[in-house]
Amino acid sequence: MRTESTATDVTSLGPPDGCLNAGEPSDPPEVARPTETRWYCMGLPLIRPEHMEPVREIVRAHLRLWRKAELSFIAEPGVTELLTNVYKHTRGDCELLLSETDTGVFVGVSDCDVTLPVIREPADDEVGGRGLFLLAAMADEFGTKPCRTGKQVWFRLGPEASRPYEEESAA
Repeated sequence: MRTESTATDVTSLGPPDGCLNAGEPSDPPEVARPTETRWYCMGLPLIRPEHMEPVREIVRAHLRLWRKAELSFIAEPGVTELLTNVYKHTRGDCELLLSETDTGVFVGVSDCDVTLPVIREPADDEVGGRGLFLLAAMADEFGTKPCRTGKQVWFRLGPEASRPYEEESAA
């Protein structure tokens, strides 16, 4: 597990493994990564609520750099939801991976807890428990992957994710 206390921009190196250096691929095996891809990986030891805004700014900056700023609408709250779950349900150490794809972006958060999240539709009177449910509904793909050192929770956004309300407003 990484122990650095600041984000590390490793964009010029090969893609990370996505499970806190567990030696496993960050994407699900059935999804191929483009040959030439840009990515950013950041170790976040002891993630706290006050870290969420700066991390969203980093996500926004990378999406602008990759000319995919329209995906920020879902990517930023999606990253916040994944990191909040790390804060609430684990000891707090995690790794964020942003990876450009041919048509959008892959986002994965790995932590050292082996318990996979369960997505369920919350009851109308429940106060919380909607974050992953909503993220899974808005993302083009959503998944979890067990790793030797914990798990990775990930989502993929493509061009359709940038226009969630366009069809409804046109009707």
